[in-house]
Amino acid sequence: MLVASLRSIVKGLYQRLIFGVTIIQYRKLKKSLIAYTQINDLWTFSKNVFETTQVEDEICEFIKYSINFSPKIICEIGVERGGTSFLFSTCLPTTEKVIGIDLVLKNVPLLKFLSRSKNYYLEGYSSSEKVFNKVRKILSGKQIDLLFIDGDHSYKGVKADFEKFLPLVGENGVIAFHDICEDHNSRFGKNTSNFSGGVPQFWKEIKDHYPKSTEFVHDRNQDGFGIGLIHKTKLNATP
Repeated sequence: MLVASLRSIVKGLYQRLIFGVTIIQYRKLKKSLIAYTQINDLWTFSKNVFETTQVEDEICEFIKYSINFSPKIICEIGVERGGTSFLFSTCLPTTEKVIGIDLVLKNVPLLKFLSRSKNYYLEGYSSSEKVFNKVRKILSGKQIDLLFIDGDHSYKGVKADFEKFLPLVGENGVIAFHDICEDHNSRFGKNTSNFSGGVPQFWKEIKDHYPKSTEFVHDRNQDGFGIGLIHKTKLNATP
């Protein structure tokens, strides 16, 4: 009984110590954010803290473009370590809510601590009814202004995410896809750590169905990456 009590006390003290150290680190990071005033600066912060897997000029130009349509509610499918989510909540001045979905979520406490918006993070399959219904509950009758799809990269997966979440996007909303460029395995038969899967194919199939689509690509011969964006308004045809 005494041993168990001592273990409980030691465990509690350790948890308090870790929590205290974590809070100090979080506060230092938040304080350092004051010096990051430009989008490219915030991308550097994001890369250093969250190891963001984006090409700098692609994500920065995409963010600058997104400022023009003043998104308030953003939904990101495929959060990974949270770097892009951080950029959405700090670079876009009109952002009120960021909803992030992934099978495994990382850095959530830090993301919420640094965020200038109200952030919600859901763990599970984006295609599941459970997760989808949670998103609808968070929206509370409102619609998504910017949907960023970067989850399951299989053709079936990206298509399912697009079709399932499209009705939740407002008529003036925007849908963006990450990894619209073919990876080197698909293009040259050279295996690398990058994987675009069926995203490039799906992107090619749908982009011409919309009157306005935009691509942010650093190099057409690069190994994956690339961001494709479509405006939902005035569909020419259903893809």
